[in-house]
Amino acid sequence: MVKIIYIAKNKPHIGHWSWIQILRGLFKDKFQLMNLNRLKLISNSIIVAEGTKATLYGALIKPLNNCLAGVALSPSVLQPRVNKLYSTADVGVAVSSMVFDLLPSKRKTIIYPRPPELEHLLNINVDNIKKPWICYLGPLISIKGIHLIPEIARHVVKDVKNAKFIIIGDGMRDVVISKAIKYGLNDSLTTTGYIPRIEVFNLLRKCSVYIQPSLFDAFSVAVIEAMALGVVPVITKYVGSKDIVAKVDKGLVQEYNAERIANKIVEVLNSRSLKELMALSRYVVGEELSMEITKRRVISAIELCLK
Repeated sequence: MVKIIYIAKNKPHIGHWSWIQILRGLFKDKFQLMNLNRLKLISNSIIVAEGTKATLYGALIKPLNNCLAGVALSPSVLQPRVNKLYSTADVGVAVSSMVFDLLPSKRKTIIYPRPPELEHLLNINVDNIKKPWICYLGPLISIKGIHLIPEIARHVVKDVKNAKFIIIGDGMRDVVISKAIKYGLNDSLTTTGYIPRIEVFNLLRKCSVYIQPSLFDAFSVAVIEAMALGVVPVITKYVGSKDIVAKVDKGLVQEYNAERIANKIVEVLNSRSLKELMALSRYVVGEELSMEITKRRVISAIELCLK
């Protein structure tokens, strides 16, 4: 049986743990998980290299092996040199259709990341605890569009009673806080800093809307986690999860524009069909990211390598 080696820089992306579980189940002792700090001699194997550095290493040892599948999952794929690196892989693995369109590989496929706790999140009771809260989860960095959140908030709080923005994560908190003060959002916008995942989920399940105003986001597992907890996503068209969000409602995918995003949030929060949108968000991620469908996508990538 063919050997499969999965290489990550340190540890696999949290959204890829299901892939690891599937590969272990399929290939048993013929599967190995490695990181770039603890490599052994690799030969006569299919290498699945996660990210830029792992793909670079995979390209170097490619002559000793049967196939290299490079997983593109970060904004670095926008850089011409990095994009060219992925063309050296036999198979390009994209985490969204947005990344798929960027990859130069002749053979390529999509495997969506999925939260490792997806089934658990889908089973959590979220009835009757929702508040008019709009939440964001992730690093506070420019490419995530975090500086736009106060701009959005100042429009929303005027039209939705008790609306509150909760920003979960660490990074450029000073940028968010200074803009919040500028717009008089002291009571309407809160930044939590880092909090443990179990507390994140307890907070997210109370939110009604999830916001992801990214300038580029290869996928965003946080969007899926929120949807699994019945939070309606409002995102930009530069978020890779948009294919899944659009199955709930295409209007939830917006241009990168503070006022348009704010108007959509107000519309969602004031909608009589808000509960239906929440239920549909949970249903869609359960269907699109089921373990069975993810397994088929993983097998498809391996089959491409064997051709």
